[in-house]
Amino acid sequence: NSSVASASYVIGTPTYLLSNGMYTITNQNSNLALSISSLASGTDIEQLSPSGGSSQQWTLTNIGNNYVELVNVGSGLALEVSGSATTNGAAIDQNSYTGAVNQIWLVVSQGNGLYELVNENSGLALEVPGWLTTSGTLLDQWTVNGGANQLWIFSSPVAATPTFSLAAGTYTGT
Repeated sequence: NSSVASASYVIGTPTYLLSNGMYTITNQNSNLALSISSLASGTDIEQLSPSGGSSQQWTLTNIGNNYVELVNVGSGLALEVSGSATTNGAAIDQNSYTGAVNQIWLVVSQGNGLYELVNENSGLALEVPGWLTTSGTLLDQWTVNGGANQLWIFSSPVAATPTFSLAAGTYTGT
């Protein structure tokens, strides 16, 4: 007499905190957007007044378990911890995407549409140092502390409304 254990599995679409797509990422404390000032690899990431430009738009791609890659729309380069540093205060820059762990970020929900971004390599949070609200402040990483300078709002950029202008005349179409 033998018994066979049975199991059932539900296979479906994974659930992510943030959907794949394009976002503007704004700091809760400063209300300034995650930005680049140059298209060059190695450019440090800063916070600037939101402009809606491609330098402030990031393509988020889920790679599993709420780990994401973030690639700037304007430059095509990935958000990363410079030099794979694991220390508080290390710079955040952009570089060609390689899939290295310093380019992978864990999205952690803090409720009310606020998220922490914790680097997979260092375990430290993306932040605005010193709670600065100055446009142009360079970002770094620091021990996760739940401060508003480490909380981020992900917003889908507003697409421009197309405008059309037609010359006077008669038009027909199907």
